[in-house]
Amino acid sequence: MFIYYLLIFLGVIFGLNFLRHKISREIQMISLLLFRNTSPGVLFYSLFFLPGVIIHELSHLLTASLLGVQTGNISIFPSEIKPGNTKLGYVESAQSDPVREGLIGFAPLFIGVTIIFIAGGLHFALEPVKQILIMYLLFSVANTMFVSKEDTRSWWGLLTFIVLIVLFIFVFQLNGYFAQYLPMVNDYLWRLDRILSSLIMIDFSALSFVFIIKSFIQKATGLTVKRRV
Repeated sequence: MFIYYLLIFLGVIFGLNFLRHKISREIQMISLLLFRNTSPGVLFYSLFFLPGVIIHELSHLLTASLLGVQTGNISIFPSEIKPGNTKLGYVESAQSDPVREGLIGFAPLFIGVTIIFIAGGLHFALEPVKQILIMYLLFSVANTMFVSKEDTRSWWGLLTFIVLIVLFIFVFQLNGYFAQYLPMVNDYLWRLDRILSSLIMIDFSALSFVFIIKSFIQKATGLTVKRRV
């Protein structure tokens, strides 16, 4: 069951990453149709997802500080707006060893998933207004927790390390060392998969909504947006 829930988790994570790219692209297309420029769309996207951007950059900053890596400037807004740009902020950090760089780059995804798990578990116990605010927070975090190209400088080394740990646990679980903890781990993964799956449905609904708006604007203006390679 552990491998099954883990595969679902990885599939949902990749699905969320795919959908957030599509949402960003559709918003920028709408911006091109209305303003002949992608800048308003990128600014709208960055402001709408500002809570998630703040958490993303603070994750880099706090992890770097804990690991003793010197940091510089931090920004929570796009510093340079280009077509297709979805890099909404940055944290400057000194070059370090591959493990620490990988941990710093991986931090937003780990902290984002942790926040989604905790806040998602509290969601149903709150009042309706607070439930809406929590869902907005989850939606914002889910669409900003993924690593950028800069974050992946040493990410493959860290990913290999994590895979080795998972294989180590799996082998020892077969020998009974971790068998007593597996039901608890499976339960956590099952709950997390449910929450992330609901966020995929929200992302899909958001993508459908912006796609309908784009289609309406195209019909009203007679303009279309084509992607040039």
